[in-house]
Amino acid sequence: MRRIFVPQQGKSHALNALVERLDGDLVLWTDDDVRVDRRWLATYVAAARQHREMSFFGGPIVPRFLAPEPSWLRPAWKEVAGVFGERDLGELPLEFDRKELPYGAAAIHRSPAKKPK
Repeated sequence: MRRIFVPQQGKSHALNALVERLDGDLVLWTDDDVRVDRRWLATYVAAARQHREMSFFGGPIVPRFLAPEPSWLRPAWKEVAGVFGERDLGELPLEFDRKELPYGAAAIHRSPAKKPK
């Protein structure tokens, strides 16, 4: 793991700086406010090994609130879940398309510079 300092503010600048310096086979993406499951890394690596023909993977994101939720939130959850980053496309593998994409807080892809062995 390496730390890269990017003087320009903004997540896109940081991600672009990272992509320019890739030297591994797999790139795992998450956010600084995400708490990952203890099996997160091993599960992604296992999926990448099992599905060498695939180049992009995603997993569930379950929001966790540090303060009590407002009373309106649960009744409106279906409409607002995406704003809070929730994402769960189920347990079975599926093919991503323009309608169903993983969110950046739980995604992995093969480095474009590397080909699966």
